[in-house]
Order: sequence, then C-alpha cells, then structure tokens
Amino acid sequence: MDGIYSHPPDEDGGKLLETHLRDAASRASELVPAEAKTVEDNLLEHLVRRTVSVHDIGKATSFFQNYIRGNQPAGPKHHSPLGGYVAEYVLEKTGYGDIERLSGYLAVSEHHGRLPDAREYVRKRTLSFDERKEEMRTQVQDVSENPEARKVAEDVIEKATDGEGSWTEFAEQFESGERFTSVKELVVSKYGNSLKELDEGLYPLELQLWSALTLADKTDAAGVPTDDLRGENLDPGVLERHIAALPPGEGERERRLNERREAARKEVLDNVEEFLEGNGGLGTITLPTGLGKTYTGMSAAMKIRNLRDGDGRVVYALPFTSIIDQLVDDVIDVFDVEPTDRTLTIHHHLSETVVETDDTDVGASEEYMLGESWRTGLIVTTFVQLFESLAGPKNSQSLKLPALYDSVIVLDEPQALPHRWWSLVRRIVQTLTEEYDATVVAMTATQPRVFEAGGIETFELIGDVDEYFVDAERVKYVLHDSADVHLESTGEHEPLGYSDAAEEITENDGESTLAICNTIASAEQLSSEIEETAETVNVNEVHGNHLEKEDTALETADAVLAEVEEKDMPAVAHLTTRMRPKDRLEIIKSVKKLTEEGAPVVTVSTQLIEAGVDISFDKVYRDFAPLDSIVQAAGRCNRSFEHERGEVVVWTLAPPEGKENLPSKTVYSLFGPSLLPVVAEAINSVRGEGERRIPGHQMSREAVESYYRKLHEKGLGEEELVEWFDDAEAERLGAESLINATNSVDVIVARTSDEKMKIQEIIDANDEGRHSKAGDLVDETKELRVSVPLYTEQDHEAVSRLNPVGENYEGLRYLKTSSDDSSKFDAKRGLVVQDDSVEDRFL
Repeated sequence: MDGIYSHPPDEDGGKLLETHLRDAASRASELVPAEAKTVEDNLLEHLVRRTVSVHDIGKATSFFQNYIRGNQPAGPKHHSPLGGYVAEYVLEKTGYGDIERLSGYLAVSEHHGRLPDAREYVRKRTLSFDERKEEMRTQVQDVSENPEARKVAEDVIEKATDGEGSWTEFAEQFESGERFTSVKELVVSKYGNSLKELDEGLYPLELQLWSALTLADKTDAAGVPTDDLRGENLDPGVLERHIAALPPGEGERERRLNERREAARKEVLDNVEEFLEGNGGLGTITLPTGLGKTYTGMSAAMKIRNLRDGDGRVVYALPFTSIIDQLVDDVIDVFDVEPTDRTLTIHHHLSETVVETDDTDVGASEEYMLGESWRTGLIVTTFVQLFESLAGPKNSQSLKLPALYDSVIVLDEPQALPHRWWSLVRRIVQTLTEEYDATVVAMTATQPRVFEAGGIETFELIGDVDEYFVDAERVKYVLHDSADVHLESTGEHEPLGYSDAAEEITENDGESTLAICNTIASAEQLSSEIEETAETVNVNEVHGNHLEKEDTALETADAVLAEVEEKDMPAVAHLTTRMRPKDRLEIIKSVKKLTEEGAPVVTVSTQLIEAGVDISFDKVYRDFAPLDSIVQAAGRCNRSFEHERGEVVVWTLAPPEGKENLPSKTVYSLFGPSLLPVVAEAINSVRGEGERRIPGHQMSREAVESYYRKLHEKGLGEEELVEWFDDAEAERLGAESLINATNSVDVIVARTSDEKMKIQEIIDANDEGRHSKAGDLVDETKELRVSVPLYTEQDHEAVSRLNPVGENYEGLRYLKTSSDDSSKFDAKRGLVVQDDSVEDRFL
C-alpha cells in the first residue's frame, strides 16, 4: 500500500490515519475545559486525548484500506469495535480506573452509532461465541502481518500510552482472550455471570467522552477549520440600548407597567452576583405574563455568562416550535444578526438537517455540523432537542453536548415539561450543573416544583414575587357552570355543547376573542359551529387566496380588515397542527394585526397558541385543563392592559361529534394519572363556596402553588428513567421521548404553483440520481409539512393513498392541493385527518 489512510486518498490527497488521529485528538481535547475532572478525579482533557488518539486504529487493516480505495475488501471493513478494545487497553496501560476504561470502550465502539445499554452490550460483545470476536481476530492478525500497518499501529499506541504499551502486546493479549476478559470484568462479576452495579457517574462521563470524539472526528474528516468551531457572543450592550430606547408607553397604566417591567429586570440583574457567589447552578425567575420575561431572561443570561468568563454560550430553550420564530425575530431585530452568522443557531425539528454518514465520516456538510453542534454564541431551541440530546442521543445529537460546557441555559416555561420526565429532567439538570459547569435559569409565571425532590438548591432571582403579580394583574377568571363537571364530583353537571359555546362566543360583539380547545376535533367542531351561528369573514380562506402574493400576512390582514368593515361582520381564524407551520405563522400574524386594529375577531385554536404568542385578546375561553395551561392561556388575555381587567372563562366542552370522551379527559386523563382532580382541588382551595369569579393573582399564585404542591406529593416523575440514566441504559433512554410519540408520516402540502413545482423538482432529482440536490430541496419543505400520527389501520390506509416523495425518503409523502377537492385538504382546517394528539407542538 502507498500509505495508511483514514479517509479516501483522492485528488485532494486524502488523509493519513496517523494525521487524522493526531488532529482529532487535539480537537477533542480542546472541546472540553482544561480544568474539568472525571468521576475518578483525573483530568478529562487527558482522558479524551488518549481515547480519541486511537479511535480509528481499526482502519489500518488492508480490508478497510481496500474499501476506501474503491476495491472489494477481502475481510471485515468495520473499524469501531476493534478501536474500542484498543482504547480500553490504552487506558488500562496509563492507569485509568474502571469507569474511565468502560467509558472509553463504549464511546469508541459506537462512535458511528448510538450508545448502547452498557452492561448488556459488554456482556454480549465479550461472549465466547460472538461472531465479531473472530472478525476482530482476523483484523488484528492482518495489521500484524502488514509491516506498514503494523508500524502505524505501534507508533499510535506508543504515543497514546507514553511508551507504556505497544501493538505487539495488545495483539498477543487479544489473541489470548485477555482483552475480552478485561472488558467483560468491567460489568460482569469475576466469579459467576451476574452484572455489576455501575457507578452513577459512568453515563455522564460516557456522554462527554463520546460527544467530544464524534464532533472532533466528523469535523476533522470534513475539513472544518477549528476557528469555525468558535462562535461569537452577542453584545449585551446592544440589548441594553434597545431597552433604553423603548417608548415609556401611552397612558398612566401602561407607563406604570413598563416601569414595573424594567424594575423586575434590574432586580434580576442586581441579584445575579449573589446567585453566582452562592451555588450558581440553578436560578429561577418567577414573573407574571406581560412583565417582559424574555428580555429579563436574556439580560440575565448574558450577565451570568460575562461574570463567569465570557466564553460560555447562551442556550435559550422553549417548549414549543410555534413560539421560537417570535423570539428569533426579536433577536434578529435587536442585534441585527442572521441565523447564518456565528452568533445565532435556531435548532428544532423544522430547522435541522438530518444527514446520515457512513464509516468514512464523509458526507456531512460543514453547515449541517455547525448547526447541529451549537457552536454559535446563542442557540434558540426546544426542550426536546436539549433534554433528549442528554438522555439517549442519536449520533448527530451528540455533536451539541460539548457546547454545553460553561453555558447559561434558560428554560422558558419549564412547566410544559411532561410530568413523567420531571425526575429525569432533575437528574439531567444536575449533570449540567455538576459535570458541564452550566448555569440553568428556569423562567415562568407558573414555577413548577420540578427540581425540589432532587435536592437541587435553587435561587429565586426575584425578591417579592407576589408584589409583581398584584401589580401586573390583568385578568379575572370566571368559572362557567359547565366547569362543575370537574370542580364538583356529584355527577349532576353537564358539559357545554358546541352550538351553545358558539352562541356565547359570538355574543361578544366588537371584541377580540380566543377559544382554546384540548383536541383538534374539538377545535374543528367549535369553529364550524361559530361559522354556522354568525356570518363571518374567514381569515384562513382569505390567507389561501393570497398565498401566491408577496407579504402574505399583510395582504391577508388588510383584505380581512376591508371585508370586516365592508360587511360589518367579525373575522374568524382557526389554528391547529393540521395546518402547515408556514400557514399557522401567517395566520397568527394576521390575527395580531386585526387585534391591534381593534377589529372584531374570533380565534379558535388548540394549545399551540398557549405560550409565547404575542397577541392580546379581550376575552379568552379555555376548555378545562391543567392549571398551568389555564394560567398560560390567560397570558393571551388583556396582554397589553387595554382594559382594567380581561376575562378568562373556564368551561368544559362536550365530546365532539363521533367521540365518546370529553376532550379534557382525552388529553389529560386517558394516557396516565389524571391531573384534573388535582386542578379541581387547587381551584376550589382559593374560591368561596359557590363563587364563580377568582382574582387573577389568586389563581396564578395561590392556586398554582397548591396545584404544584399536590403534584409534588403525588410524585408523577418516572423514577425508572433516572435508574436507566444512572445505569447507562442509553438504548432504553433513546427510545423515550418528551412527547407522546406515535408512528407518524410527514406530508408535504403544496398549495402554490411554486410549491408544486418544488415537489416536481424533488421527484426529478431523485429519478436522475441527484440525491444531494433532492435532499437540499426536501430540507426546504420543512415549513410546508404536516405530521400525521398513525393510530389506526384507517390512518395507515388513508396515508398510503398519498404519493411518496421517493424511495430515499421513507415516511415522507406529498399532497398537491386542489380547489376542486377538499377531501384531503381544507383551506379552513388544513390537512383532513382524524387526530386527538397534542404532541406536534413540542417538537
């Protein structure tokens, strides 16, 4: 051979194996803090460097060398399994303990895959009849018999062990079975075959080692300059100047509110130093909706970062994709940056690019890796991306973990985290603060007791929380008679029918009204009844008529306003996840303009509008739900203090047509412990007997405190998830999700001529074998997709009638809409499917 390469020798020269191992080890060691220690009190940087310096040593075989030169290999070309055994040998020779050796073995063995369940994986891999053992023996023999490959292997191991080890010794021990025994005894008792209890520090260390290896390996293979892995931080002075330039407001109440917003922000900033001087791990900001939590949280995160060392990143995590765009728009506007800069990354399921790479590490673009690895100064993402990447991450998800060192992580609306994950989230936050030296700030109006049971010390950055809630009181809550279905357990009360609900809503002449439903079927029926009850201008239809035009939201809003004034009738808008993200965003913008103009508008929505959407309605109706959801819904009422008090009506809607269960029970009772009795108990604790009206601060403070106290007593978090984390059961954790995941198919819905042309371009590119081009075009359709859960055979059958995008895109279909056929797509409601899911909003 003319050299031992790690990546194909081509016209660019390829890359020699020794060079790649040296460069990747250098990169990896730079990704971890110089002072970070392992659970066994060794420098993490040294452990990372030694491990990464041998990870690809299995590529020295003639089998792999022939493979990357385009020839048919005469033996096994895989290289990771052998690399795992070499890594464990190197760590043993240099004095590392069991946890470190096991971490190194697992990280290298699966550096192209997903981390496995540690104990079972090792037990199976070290069995006497495992077929991989014979394949690796063939590989070891091949390297030993090839002088060029053997020299490379000797040099690599000698450097990795500071001269304490050699390829010759490793090969002898491998042939004798000593290396298998050494690895096996890390998890299996020496006498017998029982599995050992693993140290709870194993998995955090394994994640750190594996993620540093995968990022260094992939970026070196792709030739990404190391400077590109260093992001740029946003200047907090820009935000300060922007806030200082904001107008004081019109009217005494608005000026008073703005003064309270700024007072809260300054109080948080004043308390940051005391927070850092104490534990500096987990802080909370508890403020009512409308008091500027976003600017406060961002200001606090930047100050914390600068007071620490100024090098850490700010990660701003939210529960729903539907509210990310609004935050990003604010960041772009205030700081004059773009997501393509080194300052900002937007990362959720509509923004990420999925790239599968093969054993040569070639194929992932620099843009993809930089986006996936969160190397910019500010990352805006979802809870799913953050917490699932620290639980049981896919290989691509691991790339972001090194960015979390010394970071400041803002959790906006943490009460939206599913209760079953609360215990695991506590454990993950503990890992972030202890192993990654991150600072976490949980920020919401309804602070849950997620972290209490874990014994994590928290620091409230607001002194007198209640004072702000009283000052910023904007709403009163009204308990509809139908709410007694849940509030009283007599069984004598009836839920509200949709025609009656529609009649009550349409009686709000001249007002802007929001009705939030628990299921899509419920929202669809309520919208239909409203349209039957009163003559309306349909925002969704007008939006569809203007899709071919530019400035769609402005065109739609202006057109609706003109129709509302001309016909003297209210507008009605419909929002669910059966609509494309692109359409939802445009309709939200249109509704916002209508409310600002004082036009009468009724909006019927599922929970996707519940948090972070900056629209203010005169009146809000909320189907019975967990208390935090009710209070979050109230955040859309009288948001800008247009009135002395807005009104939030809590009612219980009947089952929609063709359904047996109340929507409230469908979502909050059927798939786990029922939360509704706890809600009823908390509400009843703050109202007098028979009282139907509750002041805003009583509901948002006293009732919420009672609600979370009772949930805390019930212990809703699944401790099994924590056990899996502590036992390094990565495969099990990887099968879990923050959302109630079901089998689903994404449908690209093409409504305009340009969108339909793009579908055809994708098909043509696929047919012609231009798969990279097809992939780029598919990525451009993210905001045109609707996710369809497949619950029943009928769902599968219905989706199967839609056209597949191509054989390379399993689970992705497309639909070209037609004005002549509303059986698959309705301009008012979106994709026509049956679904009672709320999961899409979390992605």
